[in-house]
Amino acid sequence: SFKYSNLDRPGDFTIADFWDDKKNRPDLYSCEGTSLLMVNTNMGLDLINKLYDSIDLWKITKDEAMQPCLIRPTCSNQRRQEFWEFYLLRGFDAAYKKYFGDSKYVITKKIVKQIIKRVLRKLQ
Repeated sequence: SFKYSNLDRPGDFTIADFWDDKKNRPDLYSCEGTSLLMVNTNMGLDLINKLYDSIDLWKITKDEAMQPCLIRPTCSNQRRQEFWEFYLLRGFDAAYKKYFGDSKYVITKKIVKQIIKRVLRKLQ
């Protein structure tokens, strides 16, 4: 079993997509998606308290935050083996372009990196 498929995590934060429908929490719904930030440590809580006025936060319960990946690992993608074979044959750039390109995942990852950099700059 994957050791992080539970709520007991060593990092200060866990960042995830917030999968909730409009009916349960319309105040949190965004057509662009909503992120879930779980605070796992006292150090993480101290940091959130320092940033509280400069970011948009809504408290939710653990029950509202629960997602399948927090309690059990996901299954491997059916194309995983195909990806690795292509990667070994054609290299990283070709594999990246074929399997990721400018997918929503890649775009989201870039946006999250930018947000984290901005937050870290504010702390300095």
